[in-house]
Amino acid sequence: MVFEKVLKGGHLHSIIGPNQISVGKNCLVFGKGIMKDFKDGFVEVYIDRKNSLVGFAPSDNAIQGYKIHKSNNTTGIFAKEIEINVYDATLEEGIWAIKVPKISENIPTVKTNE
Repeated sequence: MVFEKVLKGGHLHSIIGPNQISVGKNCLVFGKGIMKDFKDGFVEVYIDRKNSLVGFAPSDNAIQGYKIHKSNNTTGIFAKEIEINVYDATLEEGIWAIKVPKISENIPTVKTNE
């Protein structure tokens, strides 16, 4: 027999490490190490479709950024467009980045650089 241990709480967010980002059906949850950078309460999201990267930068802009709630998560985001999983994040040029298997074409973006 091969057993798999059930996660307490029944979801991926239960096991998130300090430098990980958990993508759920309707939200993202940031690890405690990442949250240290998000003191202003908002996060702006960037996508690199060519390299399958999703980046998260701290922000104080309530208009362009997604609000981070007390439980270290953000809702109203495009999470359903990314594969549900817990991803290791790396800090690159002030942006926490995760590599995902695929980025949906349904996510609206504007070019910031080439």
